[in-house]
Amino acid sequence: MTCARLCHEPWAPREREGMLSVTPSGDDRGDAARSTVPSMSGLQCLLYMSRATGEMAPADIDRLLEGARQRNRSRGVTGALLHYDGRFLQVLEGEPEAIDQCFERIQGDRRHERITPLYRAPIEVARFPEWSMRYVSSSGPADRAVSAFLDQLQAQPTEATVKQAITLLHRLAAGSAHWQAR
Repeated sequence: MTCARLCHEPWAPREREGMLSVTPSGDDRGDAARSTVPSMSGLQCLLYMSRATGEMAPADIDRLLEGARQRNRSRGVTGALLHYDGRFLQVLEGEPEAIDQCFERIQGDRRHERITPLYRAPIEVARFPEWSMRYVSSSGPADRAVSAFLDQLQAQPTEATVKQAITLLHRLAAGSAHWQAR
């Protein structure tokens, strides 16, 4: 796998310093490393983290999900949202303009802060095509490994941690013993 670099490509206007884009490493559906040139599919993947501004009750989460799922379906956006320990980790997939619109709305949402885009790059195939917004939360005891991983990802995103984050979201979204997906 080739080294990651900061993403400042002209075809990705919403990218911020610190967000990764990576060069090709072969294409398997699970690979977070994608080309820094637009894909033939026209799809992009955006991964970001944020922190909740306050405690979110289950009803608050339900309202958030209902609105996001409706908007995402209408825009052709898919993805997954992990809510753990007051933090959000979200991956979005779709056409660049739809991702831009979605992320602009996210940035204006007062329910979270410290919104940090970590990765944006073209993808050949959506990894979350069946979910307009899959939601994942812990249903068991605190998971120190996930917490430590999120700390590391937020502090210093690398090609490897971005790939691991997208894989983690996909696995948890598909179902896991101590994680609830809906």
